[in-house]
Amino acid sequence: MKVQEALKQVNTCIEDCELLIEWLGTLSLPDNTHDFTCVSLSHPNEYPMNEGMIVSDKGLHIPIDAFDEYFKEEQVPYSTAFHCLMQGAPYLVGPLARINLNHDKLAAPILRCLTQAGFQFPSYNMGLSIVARAAEIYQSVLEAQRILQAYTVPSHSRVSLKPRAGVGMGCTEAPRGMLWHRFETDETGLVNASRIVPPTSQNQARIEADLRTSLIKWGLDQPNDALRAYSEMLIRNYDPCISCSTHFLTLDVQRR
Repeated sequence: MKVQEALKQVNTCIEDCELLIEWLGTLSLPDNTHDFTCVSLSHPNEYPMNEGMIVSDKGLHIPIDAFDEYFKEEQVPYSTAFHCLMQGAPYLVGPLARINLNHDKLAAPILRCLTQAGFQFPSYNMGLSIVARAAEIYQSVLEAQRILQAYTVPSHSRVSLKPRAGVGMGCTEAPRGMLWHRFETDETGLVNASRIVPPTSQNQARIEADLRTSLIKWGLDQPNDALRAYSEMLIRNYDPCISCSTHFLTLDVQRR
């Protein structure tokens, strides 16, 4: 009964998803187009979430256990946040990167809605990040519908596990972007070491590169308040954890 109730709720959301994309098509979204590298999981048969290879639009195609060979975290002197670089360069993870690399895996109704609203992917306009998010919301609703329609009660609520010593790695696509993690366990299953590379740290260097490029292009002679507001808008395209509050950016402008 609860599954059927959930399915009814999901079915009512489909029209809302289409209306959201249609509404975004009526907005004058900014053109913040420049060159950057996209990275995400990619799966041969489905839009990526929990499985696949790590790929980029520059030819990267590696298993998740090879992450450390291509991606390195580093501490920068002016921040407590780690910066993760791919072969020494910034890159983008998140909705826009995923849809750029996997738009052919989106459901047909989503592709039709995007086309009707005037959107085309791949796109290197960070202003379309909100459109990519809307498309992924629609994809999630359709996936929930598929799961609920085919749901049967399992015979067991969980899989029995026997602890053992070892090292395991995983990679998933969180809403903000690719999330890589590695754990070491002992023979009792106790975690002795862990390392998590979240999407915000992976996007940190890309955010800074975007600010540098976009602010120079927009004009550094703008008033301080305008520079602050524009910078906040640019940063929120990446949906970092640090932007939960409405006004968050402390701007120190040194004019010469």
